[in-house]
Amino acid sequence: QPYPRFGVKLIKIYNESSLLLKMIRIYLIGILILVSAIAANLVAAKWHLKTWYDLLQGLSNSHMYIKQLTFFDYLWLFLLYPLILGGGAVLGNFIYQKLAP
Repeated sequence: QPYPRFGVKLIKIYNESSLLLKMIRIYLIGILILVSAIAANLVAAKWHLKTWYDLLQGLSNSHMYIKQLTFFDYLWLFLLYPLILGGGAVLGNFIYQKLAP
């Protein structure tokens, strides 16, 4: 009866390595999202656009702060910034798939 034990060990090793690969994938995607967020915040500062930090800080000081936002601030916060972060996630997943097919 050593075969069932051997099979159980193989399944356990497979599950542990599968979990490790999933963790590495999530970590890599997280790192790429972080890097893309840093880059996006640098772009926002250079173009004088509001960041989420600016928005939340302004709203905590005054509820009228929302009236200070321009069309480009809204475009940046609700369309471009999420697209950039999503692009970072896609890039992280792409890199993972190339490294660990």
